[in-house]
Amino acid sequence: PSYMEALGNPDMVDKTKNKQVELKELANETFSDVSSDDWFATYIPLASYYNVLNGYTDGTFRGNNNITASEVSKVLAVALDGTTTDRTNIELPGVGSQWFSGFYNTVDKIFPYSASSDVNLNYMNKSMTRGEIALALANVLDNGKGELKAYIAKAESGNVGGYFKDLTAENVKVSDKTLPNEQWLMSMNVISGRFAGAIMYLKDKGIMLGDPEGNCNALSGVTRAECI
Repeated sequence: PSYMEALGNPDMVDKTKNKQVELKELANETFSDVSSDDWFATYIPLASYYNVLNGYTDGTFRGNNNITASEVSKVLAVALDGTTTDRTNIELPGVGSQWFSGFYNTVDKIFPYSASSDVNLNYMNKSMTRGEIALALANVLDNGKGELKAYIAKAESGNVGGYFKDLTAENVKVSDKTLPNEQWLMSMNVISGRFAGAIMYLKDKGIMLGDPEGNCNALSGVTRAECI
């Protein structure tokens, strides 16, 4: 089974619930910078086993580092189809043949930006925002059913009240859905309507709950630990 299938398997859920202490100890023994007290420690062994998100050659996991676009492409690709084979022989416009090229090619249609348009190495090596990752995840869950599209239209019309304190009609704008335009919006502390719509969609699905203050932090990065 893929990582996503394993997470949804009742037997797997029961087994992990009954092995919390062992999972924490395994994470601590495997990675030098992971304590058994870290909130994400129990998730690491399964993610590492399925090759969704691995550690570094120096023996660290770096769970508090913001995750990059290239890493997110691997997380999504492997989590969805379970394939961990080498995909580096694929050439992509703007990035060439990189370790993540095949993974990105797999998830191109659910990522915020297409590999055939404005994605480049600079973007792939930088951390993704919570809003960008929300859109990718929402695309996976919606799977073309059209519900997400309705949420995005709602957000772009300014109807974003009642979700998060930092999601308002004043700071959500319609974008042209290109990387340069949305990076410009982010530099102005403005959230693209399609990111806002994805966040609202995930909130109603009970997936994105926000921080204790009631904010979604759409323009902030997401840590590697949060992604597993």
